Amino acid sequence: MIVKLTKESEIGNGNISASKKQLIGDCASHWHEFYEIEYVIDGGGECLINNRTFEMKSGMLFFMTPVDFHTVKQADATVINVMFSPEMAAPDILFPFTSFSAPKAMEIPQKSRNFIETILNEIVKNKDKIQFCEALINTLLLKFGDNFNLQAKDTAYSSSQKMTFYIINHFREKITLNEIAAAAGLTPSYASAVFKYEMQINFKEYLDNIRFDYAKKLLNYSSRTVLQICCDSGFEDYPNFIRRFKLRFGESPTNYRKKHLKTL
Repeated sequence: MIVKLTKESEIGNGNISASKKQLIGDCASHWHEFYEIEYVIDGGGECLINNRTFEMKSGMLFFMTPVDFHTVKQADATVINVMFSPEMAAPDILFPFTSFSAPKAMEIPQKSRNFIETILNEIVKNKDKIQFCEALINTLLLKFGDNFNLQAKDTAYSSSQKMTFYIINHFREKITLNEIAAAAGLTPSYASAVFKYEMQINFKEYLDNIRFDYAKKLLNYSSRTVLQICCDSGFEDYPNFIRRFKLRFGESPTNYRKKHLKTL
C-alpha cells in the first residue's frame, strides 16, 4: 500500500535533499509533497509511476511531481536521487513537467549523460548551497526539456500557466481566488476571466478536477481511510466530498474502492 512522504520527513527544514545511493530490492509505493528526480547510473530493476512500469537501466531518468505515485521493484541499481520543493526551480522552467502529458521516464541520450551526471553529482556535493543548487536544477530541467521537447521556445510564461502551476503545488491546501490571482500578479476578477478564457474552464472546476483525480488514485492504491483521503486531496468538508464524489462518478468512494483497489 502507498506511503505518504512529507517534505518535513524527507527534506527537512530546507528545500532540497540529494544523495547517491544503492537501491536493493523493493521500495514501498509512495507519494509526496515535492518533486523528485532519480537517475540510474548502473544496474537494473523496475520503476512504476502511476501504475505504469518502466525498466531501470543505465541512463534512465525518472521525474515525479506532487501528483504522481511511485515505487521500485526488484532493484539492484546505483542511483542519484534529488528531492526538491518547487521553490528550487524557476516556475516557467518547471511548469512543463507538471502537465499530464509530460514523460515520467526518459532515457538520456548517450552524448548527454556525462553532462547530466556531472550536474547531479555537483548537486549532491553542494546540497547545502541553495542558490548554487537552484541554478543547477534549472540547468538540468532546461536540458531535459530540450531533449524531450518540454520547453516552449520563445513563449512567455502565461498568466493561466502561473495559476495552474500554483494550483498543482497547493491543491491539498485551502486555495482562494485571491491567492491564485496573486500568483499571476492579477486582480481576482481579471484572473478569473483570464483563466476561463485561456483554459476553457474556470479555476474552481480545474481545482476540483485535480483534487478528484488525486482522490481516485488514493482510493485505487492506498489503505488510507476515505476521511484521510478527503483531507489529503484538499477537500475540507467530508459530507460534501462524499456527496460530490457520488454525483461525479455515480458511486460512493467506498464502492469505487471496492471495484478499483490495486496493489503496486
